[in-house]
Amino acid sequence: MKNFKKMMENNWAAYAFATCSAVLLFIFLTNFDSFLKTVESIEGLLSPIIIGAVLAYLLNPIVAFFEQRALKKIKRDKTRYSLSVILAVVCFVAVLVLFFLALIPSLVESVSSLASNMGLYVRSSQDLLAELDQFAAQFKIDITEFTDSISKALNNVMGNVPSLLNSILSVSVNMGSALFNIGIGFILAVYFMMGKSGILGAIDKLRRAAHTEEIYERNTVFLSRCHKILIRYIGCNILDAVIIGLINAVFMIVTGMPYVPLISLVVGVTNLLPTFGPIIGGVIGGFILVLIKPMYAIMFIAFTMILQTFDGYILKPKLFGESLGVSAVVILVTIILGGKIFGVIGILLAIPFAAIMTFLYDEAILPGLEKRKKQRAEMIREFLGEGEIPSRSGTEAQSQEGKNSGAAPTDPADAEQTPAES
Repeated sequence: MKNFKKMMENNWAAYAFATCSAVLLFIFLTNFDSFLKTVESIEGLLSPIIIGAVLAYLLNPIVAFFEQRALKKIKRDKTRYSLSVILAVVCFVAVLVLFFLALIPSLVESVSSLASNMGLYVRSSQDLLAELDQFAAQFKIDITEFTDSISKALNNVMGNVPSLLNSILSVSVNMGSALFNIGIGFILAVYFMMGKSGILGAIDKLRRAAHTEEIYERNTVFLSRCHKILIRYIGCNILDAVIIGLINAVFMIVTGMPYVPLISLVVGVTNLLPTFGPIIGGVIGGFILVLIKPMYAIMFIAFTMILQTFDGYILKPKLFGESLGVSAVVILVTIILGGKIFGVIGILLAIPFAAIMTFLYDEAILPGLEKRKKQRAEMIREFLGEGEIPSRSGTEAQSQEGKNSGAAPTDPADAEQTPAES
């Protein structure tokens, strides 16, 4: 690194480095599509490993709970940790099985019933629009353009139902390969958790070898803070989505609305998406219900607004505790950029990523810039030969001596001049 810095002090080396960087950037931008395809192929190959690492990371808090609380009376550390991993895996599998057994049959029934009755719902909605048009005509109000546009939209929906069913079928077929990758990733997650100490120990040795002790400590604090932000956000967000979905299901059951599993699942899943998720869930649920009975849609939209107000001002603050310290503008920009670059995953992780970047900016970037600013000031002072600036008391003493001797006060810079300079 020192040799590189010395070489970069030469003008020809700096120009050559800048030219090579510009050429490499041009090649990268002109072949960006090929780069994305290469990344996608590598991601396809590494997807089981990535899934395994993510599952191991998400299951680690459950393992820690069993290890530190439920099984803390077991004295042997290795036995306690192994049993904790086994119990965490069993709990995870049990929750998945119960979820599928309780939800999937009702969900399939709701989707098939909605698809088979879609024609009836569309025709009843068109009849309602015709009645609305006639009612408005009695008051000499022309809304035919509005009703015709809605009727055309309903016809388009009806015409796209077969293609939608084919898309669902193709997605179901593709889910087979995804489930295979998830299964392999789950097995890898178990191995990752069992070998956690060895993996983390190797990474820790590499970090210690690559960094000084000061940088190592700073990075450790930063990684620990990132881990806390991610785990807290993911856990609280999933719990919040489950609570919102259950409350929505209870409301629909009490009011006698149809397709409770389907709409409640949509509301819960879309609630995971920050900012725009609840709006998407409300629009989808309202669209399904308006085809069946417009009053259901009105009641659903009104309840969704009340529910999201409760979620935003009461439930989320209780779950998340104190704010993550991220402004609304930063969250919105992060959501847009994350969605454009990484899709749904980028939207889901937009808030914790914004929190981590805010923490990095406040704790690392700003102090680093201040430190470099002071170093540059010191270098400039040494280069100009100013030395340390005299204190105010010393300057006042010199001025007093000048007054006593009848001479004019001397400037501190003039006082430091050598005889040759004077």
